Amino acid sequence: MAFFVIIVAVALLVLLSRVVYHFLCRRPGLKDDWPCVPDCRVQERVGKWPTLPRGRLKYITATEFRTLCALCDTVLPAFEAEDVPKAIRAYLMELVGSDDLFERLSTDMSYYTRGALDADVPARVGDIVEEDLRPDARKIVRMVLYALEMPLGLFFLTGGTWYGWGTGFSSMPFRQREAVFGRLLTSIIEPIRGLAILIKAMAGRIYFAARDTPPSTPGGTPTNPSWTALGYQDRTRDRVRSVMGGKPLRKPQLHPLRRDSIPPSCVGGGTDVRELSCDVVIVGSGAGGGTAAGVLTAAGLKVVVLEKGGYYSEEDFAGFGELDSERALCERSGWMGAQELSVSILAGSCVGGGTTLNWCASFRTPEHVRREWVDKHGLTCFGGAEYDQALDAVARRLNLNTRHSHRNPEVASVPSLVVNQNNERLWQGAKAVGARCLPVPRNVRGCEDCSGCERGCPYGAKQSTLRTFLEDAENTGNFKLVARAHVDKVLRNDDNDAVGVIATVHEERRLAEGRESDGEGRPPSGHRPGPSTSSRYQLIVWAHHAVILSAGSLHSPAVLLRSGLKHHKIGRHLALHPVSGVAGLFPSETSDTHLGVGMGTYVSDFMGGEMKDGWGGAIETPPSHAGLAGVIAPYGTAFNYRMWVALKGHYAVSIVISRDESCAANRVVIDNDGEPQVHYLLTKKDQANLQYSVGVMLKMMIAQGAALALPVNESMRTYRPHRDEASGTTRGGKGMSEYLKYVRKMGTPVGNTALFSAHQMCSCRMGSTEEAGPVQVTGETWEVEKLYVMDASVFPTSLGINPMVTIESISFMLSKKLAVKIKGPDAEKAISVKYCVPSTEEAIGNVSYPEGPTLKGEYCAW
Repeated sequence: MAFFVIIVAVALLVLLSRVVYHFLCRRPGLKDDWPCVPDCRVQERVGKWPTLPRGRLKYITATEFRTLCALCDTVLPAFEAEDVPKAIRAYLMELVGSDDLFERLSTDMSYYTRGALDADVPARVGDIVEEDLRPDARKIVRMVLYALEMPLGLFFLTGGTWYGWGTGFSSMPFRQREAVFGRLLTSIIEPIRGLAILIKAMAGRIYFAARDTPPSTPGGTPTNPSWTALGYQDRTRDRVRSVMGGKPLRKPQLHPLRRDSIPPSCVGGGTDVRELSCDVVIVGSGAGGGTAAGVLTAAGLKVVVLEKGGYYSEEDFAGFGELDSERALCERSGWMGAQELSVSILAGSCVGGGTTLNWCASFRTPEHVRREWVDKHGLTCFGGAEYDQALDAVARRLNLNTRHSHRNPEVASVPSLVVNQNNERLWQGAKAVGARCLPVPRNVRGCEDCSGCERGCPYGAKQSTLRTFLEDAENTGNFKLVARAHVDKVLRNDDNDAVGVIATVHEERRLAEGRESDGEGRPPSGHRPGPSTSSRYQLIVWAHHAVILSAGSLHSPAVLLRSGLKHHKIGRHLALHPVSGVAGLFPSETSDTHLGVGMGTYVSDFMGGEMKDGWGGAIETPPSHAGLAGVIAPYGTAFNYRMWVALKGHYAVSIVISRDESCAANRVVIDNDGEPQVHYLLTKKDQANLQYSVGVMLKMMIAQGAALALPVNESMRTYRPHRDEASGTTRGGKGMSEYLKYVRKMGTPVGNTALFSAHQMCSCRMGSTEEAGPVQVTGETWEVEKLYVMDASVFPTSLGINPMVTIESISFMLSKKLAVKIKGPDAEKAISVKYCVPSTEEAIGNVSYPEGPTLKGEYCAW
C-alpha cells in the first residue's frame, strides 16, 4: 500500500510539473521562431570537461565547475567546419527569405569552430561569479549549478522531464543540453531564468570581448579571434597614438594622496590610521561631487574628495579594452543588478564617476520635469533664475555642443569623420514615421569618433568632471583627492552635527607605463581593491563646515544608513531609467556600427508617453561593440546566437531611456556587510510606457525596410515582412499590426526582457517638507546638520533623459549656496567670476516633446 501511495504521489508530481511548465513556465518565443539548423554538428565535449582551476576559484566546487563548463559550451559550442557554410545558407533563407547575404559574411571558419572552452570562458565566468557578484547571488548561482548536475534537480528545473538516474547536465549530449538551456531561459522561476540569461551574457561578453590572442607584432596589443569575422576594430593604444599623429598622451593631471603623505591620526591606531582636516569633505567625485569640488575650491574653501574607485587618466584609457574598462571603471565590474533580476545596473566607480564612462549625451533638465518639480513637489528653486544660471554655467564649462554629434551631412556642422550607422538608421527611421530626430548635445572638444566613450576618453575630448571641475579644483591649491577610499560612515558630534567621515583606503598600485591589458580584463594601470593587490588603512577626515555625500543613488543612501540616520524614505523611491532596445536587420548594407559617434542622435517626440503626460522616454542609439553584442544577442539556439553576433554589422539597434515612476517599493537597502542592495520592479505604468516606446522603435525599423525586427528579449518572436505580410506587401501591413499587438500582450516579464540602467536617481529625495524626503531644498539632511547630499539621489522624480547636466547643475546651485553660507557674498563673487560669465550663444541641450500627434499614416495606431 505504501509503495502504491509513493508511485501515485510521484506520478501526480510529474503531472503537476508538466502542467506548470507548459501553461506557466514555457513562454513560446525564440526557440520556436528562429531558424533551426539541426544539421550543423558540434564537437562533443562530454567527458572532456576542463578540470577545476585550483588556486584560482575558492568557492566553486569541481561538480559546479563541470556544470558551468557544460553551460558555457551550450551557449558557445565549437561547430564542425564542413557543416557551417550549408547551415548559414539554410539559416539565412529561413530568416530573410534569401541567402544573398551569405557572400558578404566572413569566410573565417575559426569564428564557428572555436568554442567557449577554447577561450577559457568557464574559468573567467567563475572569476566573475566569485569576485563580482554579491554573496547572496553567488550562492544562488552555485545552488543552481549543483542542482543541474543532480537528476532530481534537473527534473524539477526543466518542468518534469526525466532524463535518467545517472544523468546530469554535463553528461548530456549537446542537442539535449541545448533544449534544456532553452527551457531554463523561459522558466517561470526567476532565479533559474535569471541565471541562464546571466550565464549567456557573461560567456558572450568574455568570448567576444577578451583580448586573449597574442599580438601579431612584438609590443602590439592582444586581439580576439572573433573580431576578424565580425569586421570589428577595437580601440588600442597604437591606434590612439596614430590618430593623435604621434603626439604624447596627456599626463595625469590629478595627484591622489599616497598613504605616506597623510599624517598619522592623533586619536591613535598607529600607522594604520591616518588623518586629514579640511573645510568640506566630499564623498564621491562624479557629476555631483566633482562639480561641488570645483565650485567650493573656487570660493577659497579647503576641500578633500574621497573616491571609492581608482584614478585613471588618458594614458590608461588608451589601453582599455571592453573588459578592462568594466573592471577599472564600473561598480562590480559591470555585473551589478537588482535582487529581482529585473534590471542590470551600470554605475561608475572611479575618479570622475559616471562622467568618465558615459556616452557624452548632455541634456538640460526638461521643462515639463522642472514644472512638475515646482508645481507638484513644491521645490520652487527649480523654477527660478538661480537654477537657470547653474544650467548655463555647467553648459559652458562642459562645452555643450552639437558640432561633434552624428556626422550625417544633414546634421553635422563640421566636416564628417565617421557616419555611425546606428545613428543613421534612427535618423532615417524617424523621418519615415514623421518624427523629429535631432543631434545629441555632447560635452566634448575635438571628438575623434572612436565610439569608445564608455572606456574613458584617451584624447581628452570628453569634458567629464575629471577634465573640468576636478582639474579646476586641483589648480586652486585648495584640493586634495584620496582614491580607493570606501567611506564607512559619517562622524557626528554631541550636537548631532556632521564633523567628518571615516573611510577604509586601499592603497593603489600602478603598473609600468605603457603596459596593455593582460587579456583577463585586468586594467593596465591598477587592480581592483583587495588584500591581494593593495594595503589597507583607515582614514579620518575632519570637516570644519560640511560633509557632502555625492556617492550616487546607490551609495549615498548606503552611507546614510550605515551612519545611523533613520528617515523612513532614505533609499526609497529609487528610479533607474530602465533601458530596452529594438534591433532591425538590413541585409543589403554592411556597416561598422561600432565606429563613429555612438550616441549622436535622439528622438524626443515620444517623451510625453502614450498619454502625453510626460512619462515616456527618449529614443537614442548605443555604441555597438563586440562584447555588448554578446550580451544582448538572443539565444534561441546556439547557432542562432552565433549568427546573430556574426550579423552584427547588418543590425541596427535603438534604445529607449524610459522615465519610470520611482515608487516607494523600489529601494536601496544595505546588506549584512553594509553594502547597497537594490530592489526594483517595473510598475504597471512603467511597463505600459516601455511597451509604447518599444512599439515606436519597431515601427521606425519596419518603416525604413528592415528585413527583420524584434525587441531585445529572450522570449519574443520576430517580425519578418517576407513571412508575416501578404504577397506584395513589403511593410506596415496587417502583419505589422498583429505583431505590435503581440508585443504589447507579451509585456515585460522579469528576466526575459533585457533591461539595463545607466542612470540611478531619487533614493534620497529632496522634499519641501521632512515627510516628503530626507533632504531639504538646500541639500542638507533634515536629521543631521552640516550633512549634505548633492547627486542624482536628490531628484524628486526621474527625468526621462540623460541626467548628467541636471546632476551637475543641482550640485552647482547647492554648493554655491553652501559656499555663500560659509564665506559670505565674496564667495558668490569668486564663483561667478570663474563660472558664470555671460554668454550670447544660444542655450544648448534643451529638450522637449510636441503636444500633438507624432506619427503619420499607417504608423499612428498600434
